[in-house]
Amino acid sequence: MTSERVSSTSDANTVLDYTDRAVARRRRSRIVGFVLALLSLAVIIYLIASYAGIRHLQASCLDNEVSVTVQHPDGNMESYPDSHRFASPKRGDTVHVTVNLPARDRIPNAALCFFNYNSVLKVSYHGRPLYEHGKEALQAGRASGHIVARVLIPNEAWGQDMTIDMLQLEDNSASNIHGIYAMSSTNAWLYPLLISSQPEFVASYTFCLASIVMLVVFTAFFWTGRSTRQGIYLALFCLCLSLWDMSYTSLVYLVTDDTTFTPIMEYLALHLIAVFFFGYLHYECRNRRQKFACSVLMGITGAIAVFALATEAMGIVGLGFLGMLNVTYVELAAMAIAMANVALSGGMRLDASRRALRLGTGITVALSIVEAMRVFLNRSGIALTLGISPIFIESTLAPVIIITFESSLYVSYIIRLVKTLRTRTERLQLERIAYTDALTGIPNRTSLDQNIEELRSSGAKRYSFLFFDVDRLKTVNDGLGHEAGDQMIQLVGRALAESCVGCEGFYGRYGGDEFVVCVYRKYEADQIVHDFEKILSSANKSGYLSLTVEVSVGRADHVPGSSLTVDEELRRADDRMYADKVRREGKDAR
Repeated sequence: MTSERVSSTSDANTVLDYTDRAVARRRRSRIVGFVLALLSLAVIIYLIASYAGIRHLQASCLDNEVSVTVQHPDGNMESYPDSHRFASPKRGDTVHVTVNLPARDRIPNAALCFFNYNSVLKVSYHGRPLYEHGKEALQAGRASGHIVARVLIPNEAWGQDMTIDMLQLEDNSASNIHGIYAMSSTNAWLYPLLISSQPEFVASYTFCLASIVMLVVFTAFFWTGRSTRQGIYLALFCLCLSLWDMSYTSLVYLVTDDTTFTPIMEYLALHLIAVFFFGYLHYECRNRRQKFACSVLMGITGAIAVFALATEAMGIVGLGFLGMLNVTYVELAAMAIAMANVALSGGMRLDASRRALRLGTGITVALSIVEAMRVFLNRSGIALTLGISPIFIESTLAPVIIITFESSLYVSYIIRLVKTLRTRTERLQLERIAYTDALTGIPNRTSLDQNIEELRSSGAKRYSFLFFDVDRLKTVNDGLGHEAGDQMIQLVGRALAESCVGCEGFYGRYGGDEFVVCVYRKYEADQIVHDFEKILSSANKSGYLSLTVEVSVGRADHVPGSSLTVDEELRRADDRMYADKVRREGKDAR
């Protein structure tokens, strides 16, 4: 008994050591696999962009062919001749942009392409309207969102001027107008790539697709019990953030030209960002009050998102997405405060993934401060007065901020997920060691006792016990050695495991040379005995072992109305097995 126990302990330690190494390798491979998957996706998108040949398209930048006049609601006007930089317009201002089309840059069948944010647009040539957008949205009280305009240029307009009129529906954070191109109308759908850097395009689409993939993966993990809701909230948060970023940077117009759907997606994603973020942050908290606060904030922001969508659909002036923008800013501020409060108060769970999250959050905060300074300088007019570099003025850090924050969240969560899977794997290995017979690999006595106890408490009306006992085991052990006896037991265990496949019930090694099976359907008991005897007979005929293996079987069927207990039925099966052994050997076999 002592040597068997020592052997089992040694086996358990060996299995655990192997498991530690295997899990560590899987952990590293999963993290590396995730990084490689993102890089591969980025390379594929880069190759698509390169194949499109966007940098080789025939296009003419007209930013330096622009004159601007800003008309305020009180009638005052400010002129900026021969410049695309001007004081940041406020809500209600009308910006008149005159674009000269140099005859030397004539492009046949060209389109004038530019982007605009939340304005009523009108493009005309010599007073003749060529394009209008946003008037219906203004009358219906809806937001027009980020618009990419592609307006066909009359052939006779080259060498002359076209006019762009923009009525601002909200304060603008930009004190310039740029990204005005004339390009072939057949290639105008690629315009968003001209005003976005190729790295920005690759990063935006990579993280959007990665968010979709992660949402599917985390949802599958959730249904299989291998992750929590946090992974789903994280994927939804990053997906909404990516969709908003692609709308804000016009990259979404590579996929759709629908100027009604795009602003709805943009503003709805902006509202849902807060909802899913608080859902994610809820699982980061150790403090019960912080958990409760995140749950309340998630409910409030969710109600606001529903309210904004409903009022947008009904066209209620003063509400909808545009009217709720200030509320959105409050939500974003609440997100930043909540994140800082959780991190600084120690409410964040301390584990290895915190380093990645805190580093990413720190970089995100620093970049956000720089971006806030840029917006302030633009809106206050200081940037124009001081002559600050146009590169700084015309460049937004929003995509970099989003990508940095998304990356830190994903890396943090994946590290924690891998750690959770490792812990769960170790627990399953320990459970397997605790409930598996080391010699045969089938359930052991502990597992059988647990299942029998559940059978006692279940009050099952019909079940069948099968009791198996290997014949002549003591004789074999004494004559041929314990190794031969172990081979007999292993053969019986394998035969029993194969016979019980697909049956409803449980089985295992009861102890020594005894095995027990319990099934809930009578015909399955008949089938198990038949299959078991067939497998054993086949092994004996093939000479699988150097000796013939025989097994005595006893059976007890519990039927509805029987007063016998589970233990009594088990003893009845044992007695019948013993009777079968006496009959087969013709003497007291015990």
